[in-house]
Amino acid sequence: MAMPVYVNFHNMKRCEKLENAIFLRAGKLKTLYGGATSCRVAVIASKHHENRLKVLDVVVDLSIPGEDFVTRSRAEDEACPNASIVVADAFKRTARRLRDHRSKQMAFRTRTMP
Repeated sequence: MAMPVYVNFHNMKRCEKLENAIFLRAGKLKTLYGGATSCRVAVIASKHHENRLKVLDVVVDLSIPGEDFVTRSRAEDEACPNASIVVADAFKRTARRLRDHRSKQMAFRTRTMP
């Protein structure tokens, strides 16, 4: 069964290249943990003012049965943060948390089963 992936861009225009990269990385998460039910990604750009830094946040919310994993990655840059690097970092954090969760599940199963 395909996992639905929802991508939202806030305070910025939709970027097809970035959206495709998000779909690709979400598919890799699905192969890492087959029981994932949905993935929601928000790419949030700050409303930049002349005297403030531009901030880019990427929030990944991955749902699996019984638990949700929410990870955030942030970049602050005077010129323009590279969005693809921030997206990659957010998905790496999510994958790390998912692997940790899976290893805890496996450890629990080996302890409780005779």
